[in-house]
This record gives sequence, structure tokens and C-alpha cells, in this order.
Amino acid sequence: MRRRWWIMGAGLIVVIVAAVILTVVLNRPENTAGPETSSTGAATTGKYGFPVSPIRVGEGGRELAPDGKTRVGYGPSCQEAAQAALNYYSFGRSAEKPDMDALTKTAPMIYATQDDVTSKLYFVSTVIGEAAPGALQVNVAAPGLFNIAKCTEGQSALVVLAVSSTDTRPSTNIAETRMTAVQVNYVDGTWKETYPDFYEFDTGQEVSQPASEGFVKITPEVINRLFTSDEGKPLSRDGWFEVSNAQ
Repeated sequence: MRRRWWIMGAGLIVVIVAAVILTVVLNRPENTAGPETSSTGAATTGKYGFPVSPIRVGEGGRELAPDGKTRVGYGPSCQEAAQAALNYYSFGRSAEKPDMDALTKTAPMIYATQDDVTSKLYFVSTVIGEAAPGALQVNVAAPGLFNIAKCTEGQSALVVLAVSSTDTRPSTNIAETRMTAVQVNYVDGTWKETYPDFYEFDTGQEVSQPASEGFVKITPEVINRLFTSDEGKPLSRDGWFEVSNAQ
């Protein structure tokens, strides 16, 4: 008799536990963790309709270079290659009063060869150094799009960017949003920029206006033109991402 009651009690406990589990499952709230992400860690949509990468312009890297702006020191992954390319692009392309001592110390941390370093410092000292402060400006986060066109982890990568710039020098006077390519090679334990090898990558149309109007305002029409060939054919948007601080 005691054995029978023990069995009945155990059965009742099982029924109660099963009922509790079923109640929890049926009343479980919807997933509120945010947008689904792909295997690359990118959200499915962004402000311009592209997957959003966790990469943020101006962040990443292991340390800040002597110029006080550029992040340097990256791991061998292709995502780190893209982060490096985005951060390096602004170096020596904005006409503030250049601190040549700081730039001279920073350039070898960014560029892969001595020829690359020499060429960039010459550009800074002549073109940038002679321009009025603020005459040349670059905004990599507008629209902040990138495509890792080619990458071998820990060796080399070609990253295509969509960036905006202004040049108010009287001889130029142009603001534009366009695509450009940055080649980085893994050298001395980090990604460093070098001049791109020949590559075939249709970069679409440039969007420009007088520099007196400021940076090109990024609109759906501007994005569409970036992804339209000179012949008027739409270009693939596969493989393109937005940085998470796109403007």
C-alpha cells in the first residue's frame, strides 16, 4: 500500500512539472534582442539598406598613433583589414595645419613600404601643407559603405570604400561622394596600406557639387548613383556593408 502511494505521488509530481514547463513555453515572450544578424555579425538592414557591420570608423586597433587621430595595430582577420582600411583613409587627406613631426612618426605605422611612406609625406608637405586650413576634408563615415573585394587572411586585402570629400581650393572647388579602393597588406603583425595592384572593380558614378555647398548630402538617389555604372546599368550590392556609425 505504501509502495502504491509512493508511485502515485511521484506520478503527480511529474504531471505538475510538465504542466509548469508547458506554461513557460507557451507564455515565452517574442525575441526582443534586436535585429537578426548574419554569420558576419552584421544586422540585416541599415539606414541605407545594407547590412550593418560592427565596425565603427575611428575605432578599433590596439592603440592611437602619434598623430592623435589614427588607430593602428590590427589582427590578421579580413574584418580587421576592413577596419584598418577605413581608419587609414583619412590620414594625410585633410588640410588642417599638418604636424609634420607627428605625421612622420605615424606614416611608418600605416604604410607598408618606405616608398609608400615617402610618397604620402611628400603629398602632405606639398599639397596639404600649402592648402588653406580646412580646404581639404574627408568624411569616411558618409555614407560609410565598404566591400571586402578580395582578402586572404593575414596576407593582403582590397577594400572598396564609399566616402565623401570636399576641396575648396580655387583650382578645384569640388565636393564629391565616390567609391575608392584601399589595399592593405599584413606586415609586421598588422595591416598596412600600400598602393593597390591593378584590379577590376566597377566603382559606379561619382556624385559631385561645388565645394561651397559643403559635403554631398547622402540620399537614396546618391546611393543609387554610386551603384550605377557609367553606362546606366545597376551594379550589384552584394558584399557591401555599412559601418555602424554611418552618417
